[in-house]
Amino acid sequence: MVNWELIKISVLERSKFYSFANEEDFAKYLAQIYHYAMTTSAMSTSGQKLVRANSEMLEEMWIAAFKIGKTGNNVAIIENMKQLFNRGVYLYWQGAVFVPVPVVIPVNVVLNAGNPDVLSLYNTNDFEAFVKNLINNLKIYMQTIIGTGWVGVV
Repeated sequence: MVNWELIKISVLERSKFYSFANEEDFAKYLAQIYHYAMTTSAMSTSGQKLVRANSEMLEEMWIAAFKIGKTGNNVAIIENMKQLFNRGVYLYWQGAVFVPVPVVIPVNVVLNAGNPDVLSLYNTNDFEAFVKNLINNLKIYMQTIIGTGWVGVV
């Protein structure tokens, strides 16, 4: 199970004691903590663990999303930000690899990288509200991923 509360607390606590230099710094940290949480969590009741995912694309797309989000708060900017952010999550999971290989379905890759349309982000100056909304959306997204004998474990 993914410890979503730990992700939220880690991001919020870091922001209290360490000022992120810019949106790229924040996006990198967020992508790293997300990847860490995913690779250290059991993804199924049989104990499968994520061993490979596209963390580079996740980071790259999230950096682009936050840079665009910084430019304004109109509908087009928010939609562009959301699309980049969603694309990063989708690409992260596309072709992700797990161990051990399940016995019932002898494949250890994600079969469907999820539905990025369920992610709903908004631009706000309230950092804590943004992080809480983000974590809730990532939890919802996990439920749309179909793996090898598991559907995203939240």
